[in-house]
Amino acid sequence: MNARPTPTRLPPTLVRLTGPAPAGTLVFMHDLGGSVFYARSLVQQIADRVGCVGTRLDAALSADLGQLTVPQLGRRLAEDIARAGLPGPLHLGGFSFAGYVAFEAARHLATLGVPVGTLWLFDSEILRKVPGFRPWSAPLAETRRVLGFVRRNWRVLLGGAPDPDVLHVYGDVPMYLREHPAGCRDIIRGLYPAMIAYQPQPWTGTGHPGRTVVIRGVLERRHRGFPPDLGWCQLLPHCDVVDVSGKHLSMMTDPDAVSQVATAVRSGLAAGTQDSDERTSP
Repeated sequence: MNARPTPTRLPPTLVRLTGPAPAGTLVFMHDLGGSVFYARSLVQQIADRVGCVGTRLDAALSADLGQLTVPQLGRRLAEDIARAGLPGPLHLGGFSFAGYVAFEAARHLATLGVPVGTLWLFDSEILRKVPGFRPWSAPLAETRRVLGFVRRNWRVLLGGAPDPDVLHVYGDVPMYLREHPAGCRDIIRGLYPAMIAYQPQPWTGTGHPGRTVVIRGVLERRHRGFPPDLGWCQLLPHCDVVDVSGKHLSMMTDPDAVSQVATAVRSGLAAGTQDSDERTSP
């Protein structure tokens, strides 16, 4: 096990959610609103197994809001994660948009010589953004997107003015800012263009995470017709897929769904620890 001493103070982009635990450290990347509030229920159920840390926007990142790309955001967070000296093995996780940031952070950590044990992607759909994607390769999902986009934007399509509190570009998740705390709305406005423009590149070469796990909410209608890995196997050599009950949001909030997610994380961490011990044993 790659045990590293935990410093008394973390960089300003990191916040400690729980204390140390046997399976190392799991860093949850922040979502489009700049927080890891999505992970609060999950953290409560895995804190005895793995130490949990969250990322957040510090003053420097906030000053660049609206200009950062997803790879740049992942790189800057990865540099702070590497500098923090968190107890290993190190794991990364991200829900939805945060999965993009986790992927880019893991890639950059590899260039810094910091291996990632497990990359957890919680219902983070990347298929539409991978190189070479053709919309009609998933006709059912694409039809639902077309109908949903027209339903939400028919006034704009007929020449009306867009609602400034609704961010919706075809192919990306609509964001209704009134549903989010006032303090998050400017952050969402700033990061939304980065999500739209993000075009991930396949992770070639070495340094891949020891394991990548896609945890998918099977009741999410907009994923129907997509492959189970939600597109990640086109970017990484191999992905494991775990299905849990719930839709995109409820899988991180509904008690039954969160319990299933926690079970998957605990099992994955146990398997990763066993693999690490086997690799280091004489």
